[in-house]
Amino acid sequence: TLTIIFLLDLSDSMADYLPIVSRVILGLHREAYTKRDKVGVIAFQGFNANVISHPTRNLLVVARKVRRLRASGYTPLAKGLQTSLELIKAEKRRDKSALPVVVLISDGAANVPLSTTFVSPFYLDSLRRAYEDSISIAKNLARMRIPVIAITPVGESIYQGLNRSGLELLRTIANITGGGFYVVSMPKPREFIELVKKNIFPSYTTDEEVKAMSRVVKDAIVLFRRGNFREGLIY
Repeated sequence: TLTIIFLLDLSDSMADYLPIVSRVILGLHREAYTKRDKVGVIAFQGFNANVISHPTRNLLVVARKVRRLRASGYTPLAKGLQTSLELIKAEKRRDKSALPVVVLISDGAANVPLSTTFVSPFYLDSLRRAYEDSISIAKNLARMRIPVIAITPVGESIYQGLNRSGLELLRTIANITGGGFYVVSMPKPREFIELVKKNIFPSYTTDEEVKAMSRVVKDAIVLFRRGNFREGLIY
């Protein structure tokens, strides 16, 4: 059985995609129940990462917890990866047969070093350290044979754009851990974006967006079972 850890980026740039993630997790319910897979969730934002849901087969509860999350602040990607590693280690102690995989949903714009005591007057120094720390933790995940499926939604949100340095970091993490890297094209109608900007409507989710993300996650999990990832696949 799989232990699937969803590692969610709750920084400002990912705010529009949280409703999609909760519906994607809910969509895995039937298959996870049949195959006895467990799903856990870790969220990272600001300067820390927190376990939102320990691995469980009750995906209804998991999806409900994800729906309550709110995005804001920085992107402590390294801390999220480290917390994933710690959670999986604890799960492996309980169940040695567990086959772990991390599904990272982020734009890869890491900007917080692993150590919050690292202080530099230069923002670029923090970015470099955040990048290096993320790579370092990815190597630790690789040593434990924990692959990372990195997924980036790219669309017309208020904040989201094509962050090439972030995409390259996610690709590197996926390669180091023997996982997969995916970019999901999720455009939104321009008129709705203008309404969101004016705070007239809350962030909304279309069925097409949910289907796009669900297809990537499900395909990636199937490929993981087969040991045959495809890198850089764009949906």
